[in-house]
Amino acid sequence: MLKNILKNTFLYSIYLFFFNKEHFLNKKNEFKFYKKLKLQKLVFDIGANIGEKTKLYKKLGTKVISLEPDLYNYKLLQSKFNNAKKITILNCAISDV
Repeated sequence: MLKNILKNTFLYSIYLFFFNKEHFLNKKNEFKFYKKLKLQKLVFDIGANIGEKTKLYKKLGTKVISLEPDLYNYKLLQSKFNNAKKITILNCAISDV
């Protein structure tokens, strides 16, 4: 739990930069990739888990609806994006049946 909370801090970015450079560069390249896509005004993060993509979409300025069925991760997302105006978090799942 603490590890997931720390992943949203600036300290974690510093840690990655010095001790896991490859992961840091992958995150940077992922951001560049999504920025090139020129996302629409609304994005759905289905199966948001701990919110890594939600965080990325937020950074790009996109409105995000994050869906997470797991109650623990849902609560984590709520605390993580509590005051974010463009993010809606729902505790539900999506299925074709």
